[in-house]
Amino acid sequence: MTDIVNKKSMSTSYKLVFIFAIFMIFFTLILGGATKSKSSGVGVLFWGYTAWLMFKHKSEELVHFYKAMFIFDVICAVVASSIFVIYGNDLSSSVGNDLSTLSIIFAITISLVYFLFRYFINQHLFPNNSHSTNFLGFRKVDDKFWELALHEVDSENRNEADWAKAYSKSSGDESKAKSLYIKLRANKLSRNSSFSENISSIKEENKISLSINLILYKRIWISTLLFLGFILIYDISGFTRKSLVNLSKNNSQALVVANEIGGVKLGDVMRDFLFNNAGYIRINSDKSDTYDYFNDVERVLVSFESNKVKSIFYRCKDEYDLSSYNGIGCGDDAQSILKMYKNDVRILCSKNAETKYTKRVYDAIKYGLRYALTNNKVTGFIVAEPEVLSTFVGFNYEACD
Repeated sequence: MTDIVNKKSMSTSYKLVFIFAIFMIFFTLILGGATKSKSSGVGVLFWGYTAWLMFKHKSEELVHFYKAMFIFDVICAVVASSIFVIYGNDLSSSVGNDLSTLSIIFAITISLVYFLFRYFINQHLFPNNSHSTNFLGFRKVDDKFWELALHEVDSENRNEADWAKAYSKSSGDESKAKSLYIKLRANKLSRNSSFSENISSIKEENKISLSINLILYKRIWISTLLFLGFILIYDISGFTRKSLVNLSKNNSQALVVANEIGGVKLGDVMRDFLFNNAGYIRINSDKSDTYDYFNDVERVLVSFESNKVKSIFYRCKDEYDLSSYNGIGCGDDAQSILKMYKNDVRILCSKNAETKYTKRVYDAIKYGLRYALTNNKVTGFIVAEPEVLSTFVGFNYEACD
């Protein structure tokens, strides 16, 4: 009868984890309803399954389940972070999270799963430690341990360390010290006995396997956190591919109609442009109403007509420049452009005899965006109104033969 009661009882820590799983079910439901997220059902299933296994005291199933979830989360974190590093903010506009936020979410999720995984391994190794307690969380001690402690307190075999603890907590009252010693010693003997019984009841190969799991997955957890920390620093430092379009508006579409580069927008009045942007030097123009301003540090050329920004040109720094526009970045090839815009581009070749076969431009006129390529690599971007961009033919570039 005692075994049946113990099997269904829960320790204080076990109860807290169980209550946490129940809480997460409702929290996920409420959060999913508030955000209208379709993925909230996965969270409900995850925590619901955890709570059910805990209720049934399926310790081995919990270990296998959380082991699989831990591996799955680590793989997702590494793959997703790597994809974000490659595609940068252009992908952020589609999924609604930037790389830093994603790294933090993965770090919290993986850590939570890892600690629960460790907890359930301990529960599986030492089941008596979690089930031999009453509803208040106090350990049920067998009568034989009380008897052993009673005989010890006045004998030469008294444990001096436990006696010192009991004596100090009793303020020097010897009768109270003896009473406290018996309680401390009985519980300690019971714990030691439970430990020995649990260890001996588990097959040697299983003990070795679980011990290896604890060490291996701890290293994987630490390595993953270090990786995500590096990704976080990498993103904050600005090394990820940055979109030349301002994504603060959180566009939900991957492709946008180009109207700016680096904060400079088409139609900006010259005086406002000069007031808001430092480092630009005017380049002489033959026409009285046309001016060009160039920033060598930012590698941006801004052309004005009738005192307003007409076009903006960005020149890629080198092959390590991670700037992009509409998912096409510095160093990408012509095939990437054709694929992105589904062949809806105008292709022009250089008129210069020396660069006729090495330079081309690919115009996504519908989006007001021109990609300049040299030797089949993107080397720059030009932004202009679609009707203006459509006239950019015949001066430096012409239809390819």
